[in-house]
Amino acid sequence: MKNLTDEQILAELGIAGANDQVKELTLNALYGSVNIRVMQRITDQLSDEQLAELDKHMKDGDATMISMIESMVPTAKDIIDEEMREAIQEIKAK
Repeated sequence: MKNLTDEQILAELGIAGANDQVKELTLNALYGSVNIRVMQRITDQLSDEQLAELDKHMKDGDATMISMIESMVPTAKDIIDEEMREAIQEIKAK
């Protein structure tokens, strides 16, 4: 399930034919939830020094943060994939 596009996620959720507002709200909620879950798992693996380093670079933008996280947590992409897969399954189960 790695690197799913928005369209693939919407199809997986069975709402590819929904109106744009429903799609946008669903994707925003999904990404927000996944981001929180991913960051919780990743920060649990970081030392206090690594957390401080990330904190210093929060304003540098997403690309910098992603690069730093990937260098500090080599399994970051797997964590993202796992959390996305789990979140999609939770939504489908409702």
